[in-house]
Amino acid sequence: MPVRDDPIDATMPLEPEEHAAQLEGLSALIAGGDRVIDVGAGLGRIAIPLAERGCDVLAIDTEESWLVGVEQATSDLPNPVLTRQADVLDITTDLAHPRGRAHAVLILGNTLALFHDPIACAELFARLRGVMTPDGVLLVDHLHSVVWREVREGYWQEGVSEDGDLQMVWSPGDAVIAFRQGPDVDTARETVDDRDAPMRLWSWGALRLLARASGFSDPEAMLDRHLVAFRAV
Repeated sequence: MPVRDDPIDATMPLEPEEHAAQLEGLSALIAGGDRVIDVGAGLGRIAIPLAERGCDVLAIDTEESWLVGVEQATSDLPNPVLTRQADVLDITTDLAHPRGRAHAVLILGNTLALFHDPIACAELFARLRGVMTPDGVLLVDHLHSVVWREVREGYWQEGVSEDGDLQMVWSPGDAVIAFRQGPDVDTARETVDDRDAPMRLWSWGALRLLARASGFSDPEAMLDRHLVAFRAV
């Protein structure tokens, strides 16, 4: 099964057709005028088109220069994107939308996988639940389903792609992985180490536990839209 050559590319983490399907799915769940918090907004792949539809978007990211670009791209809109440079895993970070409780929170672009500590992620989900409307929805990618399927079908049996340009390694005893590309491929380093960017390969069971621990219903798969929805309860 083919995989992306750039599995954690911040600019376009989904293939074009996947991106289009995800935007279509979001348009069915989020109405113009809704308040939206986009966690890990990056260069505005999602925040900008939502703002163009009239949504009131708060984009949060650790990279300030990306957020400046998002602000500039939407400055002429009636509702330009609001931005906040912050680490959302820092418990002192203000996650609230400045204009009221959020109707939707987005953790897209493979960002959820980067939250590899399940305790920290559960705390983040609970804090996000606290700044959402009672009927709000939290939406994440379904990257975990794609990679688990590849593992099941044997794509990563040798740990390295057929062309030798991409490597996936695991942490011992945990569903934490890392991708290495090009010159970083090193078959002598068989497990995730401190030179890698660890990513949690969330299972459906782990996502259910995450939901129950943080005030959400069981995750709802919308795989044709490349989304997984957590409903506030």
